[in-house]
Amino acid sequence: MLIHILSKIKYILLYYVLGAKGILHDFLYSKYNHVELKDKSNYVAVVTGGARGIGKEIVRKLMQCNMHVVIGCRDVKKGESVIQELRDAGVRTGEASVIELDLKSLKSVKKFADTFLQRHKYLNLLVNNAGIMFVPYEETEDGVESHLAVNYLGHFLLSHLLLPALTKADRQFSENARIINVSSCAHEVSPRINFDDIYMKKNYIEQAAYSQSKMCQLMFTKYFNKYLRKLDTGIQVIAVHPGVVDTEIFNGTLVKMTAPWALHLFCKVCKTPDQGATGVIYCCIEDELEKAGGKYYSNCTLQNCISYVDEVEEQERLYEISKKIVKDFLPKLE
Repeated sequence: MLIHILSKIKYILLYYVLGAKGILHDFLYSKYNHVELKDKSNYVAVVTGGARGIGKEIVRKLMQCNMHVVIGCRDVKKGESVIQELRDAGVRTGEASVIELDLKSLKSVKKFADTFLQRHKYLNLLVNNAGIMFVPYEETEDGVESHLAVNYLGHFLLSHLLLPALTKADRQFSENARIINVSSCAHEVSPRINFDDIYMKKNYIEQAAYSQSKMCQLMFTKYFNKYLRKLDTGIQVIAVHPGVVDTEIFNGTLVKMTAPWALHLFCKVCKTPDQGATGVIYCCIEDELEKAGGKYYSNCTLQNCISYVDEVEEQERLYEISKKIVKDFLPKLE
């Protein structure tokens, strides 16, 4: 019990240090954090978690690029109200629609993909943005720890299910289709994955679970990008840290409950949701990233991951165990 308490305190302290480091990075690199929006008529994009926070700003910018943006979120009415809000705010270009998506349910992920494939012939851009942070231990209906389910595994399955549409776009358009995984600098404090207890049941610490889920995203980014090359597709898989931004994802966290003014002040000085979305959009549309698959960006600049992320055997092990977990919903790949 004492060891668990000390471990939790250690992670809380690590996150304060990491947060300060992240805010400093956002401040120092703010001059690089910009992207020129381009006309992407006829492009189709999917944005998970597009009804709030950074996701809403990603949707706004993609619509300003004249794309058709499909929002994947749990509350369809909220997604539709966001579209109306953007229209009322003056966004006249692009199109948008909403399909229900609950990343805590593999069945819901499959239903979303099926609905999308029925409505759209191709997909140019998949932005795996939705996420949760620092929630108490919870298992989904599929028996998966919730951070891993929402932040990583649901997107893992969705990326595979939408491959047919991504492949069609990759072949029909001059630019490669892209999968953008919105990760986090939090991966830097993740423990190595214990594959015998990947849900952390024996010693659950919400901060560790969150950082592990973000590290899994990065490992998947690197492994899946190489895997797609073997399938002879040009689809690029890119990861991005949007920065430290005061959005709803902080709700329920210690810093938000004890000192919300501090979080708001620091994030307002360094990065707004709009600025957080800028780095993501850079990875979505920047021409210079046409062959940047497998890489990790923040503030529109290339960044390094912790060394563990690049261990190929661990990437493959994570990929195989992930396939096993979602096997009932996973399509057969060549």
